[in-house]
Amino acid sequence: MLNKSILAILVTLLFCSPNIAQDFDIDYKDFTYNTDIRSVKMHLEGLPLSYPIIILNDNARLQLSFDDLGGDVRDYAYTIVHCDADWTPSDLEELEYLDGFPGELLENYSFSFNTRTTYTHYDLFLPNDDLTWTKSGNYLLIIFDEDNSNEVVLTRRFMVLDQKVKVTGKPSPVGVVSKSRTHQEIDFQVLHESLNPRSPQTEIRATVLQNGNWETAIRDIEPLFVRKDALVFDYQGKILFPARNEFRQFDIRNLQNTGGNIEFVEVYNDQLEVTLLPDQKRRNVPYLFYNDIDGQFIIGQDGDANAPTRADYAQVFFSLYSPTKLDEDIYLYGEISDWTLREDMKMVYNEVTFSYVAKIPLKEGFYNYLYAEVDPKTKEVNFEYTEGNKFQTVNNYTVLVYYRPFGARYDQLIGTHTVTTLGR
Repeated sequence: MLNKSILAILVTLLFCSPNIAQDFDIDYKDFTYNTDIRSVKMHLEGLPLSYPIIILNDNARLQLSFDDLGGDVRDYAYTIVHCDADWTPSDLEELEYLDGFPGELLENYSFSFNTRTTYTHYDLFLPNDDLTWTKSGNYLLIIFDEDNSNEVVLTRRFMVLDQKVKVTGKPSPVGVVSKSRTHQEIDFQVLHESLNPRSPQTEIRATVLQNGNWETAIRDIEPLFVRKDALVFDYQGKILFPARNEFRQFDIRNLQNTGGNIEFVEVYNDQLEVTLLPDQKRRNVPYLFYNDIDGQFIIGQDGDANAPTRADYAQVFFSLYSPTKLDEDIYLYGEISDWTLREDMKMVYNEVTFSYVAKIPLKEGFYNYLYAEVDPKTKEVNFEYTEGNKFQTVNNYTVLVYYRPFGARYDQLIGTHTVTTLGR
């Protein structure tokens, strides 16, 4: 029988060639391809609300977790693709950025216990004894099913940081007067004394994320001014985001308690069903500050350390009041939708209740969400009508600084910084 090392080499040769990007038909973004896969989270181990940014050669680990509601244990395997700043595969060959054996199976799994909905819970920690990375930059984690012709079930982005510069930033007055009540702008500097790039305006680029959402990121930002030891990104009207609104939220960490925006909980056909209080559009509603978790969710039951396998699933019923059907489609949006438009998150109009409605299976936990308006032809996403844009909204803006010196074959991630706007 082949030993583990030889088997791992064979798997690497079969599934993880330098052109692995051609082996899978995927988008290079966060996406869940299989509807049986639920509650996907990727973050620093022990920090469920952290962004998946890890320091090169550090002792920290990233944790990916998810549930499979399909019933059987599957032979899920994983690999990693190095990407450039624009999330296209870099020119590096796999052996240049990975140390170890991609293609290993996810062996850390457990079964739900004493729940109405049965599921298998999977965890993956990176780096691990089988695999680590050797370069900074953007990476895409791919989980695929060996039992089903290597079908991809989910993908997740993460970033590896090699800190070479210091980044500072702050909120800035909006430079476009017509957007001063609806948008937010930030300025930042990159202090590069220890790096000393040869041509900063061609070698340094920045990306800015609002609340960790890559779908609305402003990318490929070049320095506006170059000073002796600093690059200045102080534009007027360029690093500008719609402010949105504080995220809506509900709490189903304890389904015996009907608080936390819950109207009622019932059992139907031996399955839990949760009906949330009806929502209203917020475009013309005055801004109201409250603490949210910036569109994310946290899995768990109150006081239960074994929540990953003891927390149950419920069918959660959402409704958004609208006296008429809109020309746009309405989707649930946030981390629960992978920050993208998922068809299982699309709502339908109920002419009896004059509401857009949806029923989504969600695990016990605490959730944030928004309602997105989507043009059915262009798929353009807007939140103005359903949520409004309030300049006072508290948002996190994460700056990512990439470096590609002349002649290099990939984009290094050399600095990061998060700016938080303050509610007023």
